[in-house]
Amino acid sequence: MEEDLHLSALTCSKNTEFFRKLIKHVTLYAKFFFMKREPIIPSDKTPVHMVHRSEFDYLLANKANEAGADLLAKTPVEKVTIEKNYVEVSAKGKIFRGKVLVAADGYPSTVTRLLNAESKCLKHFGVSAELTDVGGNIEEEYSYFYFIGVPLGYCWVFPEKETVNIGFVADPDFVKKTMLRKYYQSTLSTQS
Repeated sequence: MEEDLHLSALTCSKNTEFFRKLIKHVTLYAKFFFMKREPIIPSDKTPVHMVHRSEFDYLLANKANEAGADLLAKTPVEKVTIEKNYVEVSAKGKIFRGKVLVAADGYPSTVTRLLNAESKCLKHFGVSAELTDVGGNIEEEYSYFYFIGVPLGYCWVFPEKETVNIGFVADPDFVKKTMLRKYYQSTLSTQS
């Protein structure tokens, strides 16, 4: 079974048809902004592949199912126990055992809470939006990453074919004190 999982992971590499059909846009370069410096990272291997998230989730779930994984939607996890050779999960009065448990339950994660791992993870707040009809100096072949003035986080701008995906992830205390529009106007709009 362990070998099967390894082979399945190899067949899901970005060079296979599995991932190619998910990609909606590819950028050729990445621009990273650090304290007014702007290194450009060119690559003959594209650094950023943008996918349709819902299609990605659906195809990944199907691929896991084909590989023998048990997918249990709408099954709230009640208890998680990690033993030496397996993981045990209790849900809806049943007990499930396996070598691997994928906590794909989003935020806030019940699995993370049950494992008491929340305190070990930094908590972040994130916002993203897809904008249409945007003008300006955004080059479609670049992905932009901003590490300026965002404590424990970053901002991004991902141009796509007819839209732009913008967003940020940051320390929640920063988000409470700062409005996204104010940050954008003072930092991001002066960089592009």
